[in-house]
Amino acid sequence: MLKKYLATIFIGLLVTATFAQAAQKPPFLILSGIPHYTGIIQMNWDNKDLALTKEQKVKLLQIRKETMQGIISMKKKIAPFKNKVIEQIEFDSELKEFDTILEQIAAYKVQATKVHLKCVYETKKVLTQEQLDLLITL
Repeated sequence: MLKKYLATIFIGLLVTATFAQAAQKPPFLILSGIPHYTGIIQMNWDNKDLALTKEQKVKLLQIRKETMQGIISMKKKIAPFKNKVIEQIEFDSELKEFDTILEQIAAYKVQATKVHLKCVYETKKVLTQEQLDLLITL
């Protein structure tokens, strides 16, 4: 009985830690190399060299809003599946039992990566070449 109780507490702690980590890490398939333009722009919103116009700012805010909504949605969808993997590891599940769960996690990560790529391409359409060149250096 005590062993089962301790195992339940341990799993609860793992799940909590997983949620905390998931909130910090992006849910992308490719974690480096794809620029995070809207994050850089947000930090340089009033940068005189970047010189964003009012029209650009409106468009960029909309792109960021849509992107963040998509990413947060994917994180929320992925988290329960990650937790299920952790729980099943604790109970010595067979490897084949993970297939469906891992495929679902991968599908959500594909969707999140597509949201990220769309953000990059939409942002590039809003900025001038000079602004893009500067953005890379910021």
